Amino acid sequence: MKKQTEKKYKQTIKDLEFIITLQEKYIDKVEVVGDEFMKSHIEGWMHNIQWREENAKLAKELEETNKAYYEVTRAYNALAEAGKFAIELGIDIKKHQSELPENRWKDWTFEAGQTILESGKIRSHYKIKPPKEKNKDE
Repeated sequence: MKKQTEKKYKQTIKDLEFIITLQEKYIDKVEVVGDEFMKSHIEGWMHNIQWREENAKLAKELEETNKAYYEVTRAYNALAEAGKFAIELGIDIKKHQSELPENRWKDWTFEAGQTILESGKIRSHYKIKPPKEKNKDE
């Protein structure tokens, strides 16, 4: 009877060792999956933080652009109102437009351009050429 009990204990120990081995393998797999899950969530969280920072920068940029737009619109409206006011006062705007350099020199060639430098600065260049002289024979 003692041998049977000893045999049962040995078998129980083997069964328990097998169960423990299975559980260790399962725990190892769960740890790997858990690590991958955590890494993916941390990466997603970091991406979300970067997205929010970029979004905040773009929102600030948009606000500055809107301010500039409103400033230009107000300036344009002020000029338009000044033109209307001048007309109401009897000032002939068309007459004075002809005296502007760009209108006085209609035969002249005027070229303007801008180049964006690597530093981000803008270099403007202008060319004004007198009209070509016509041959007297023509």
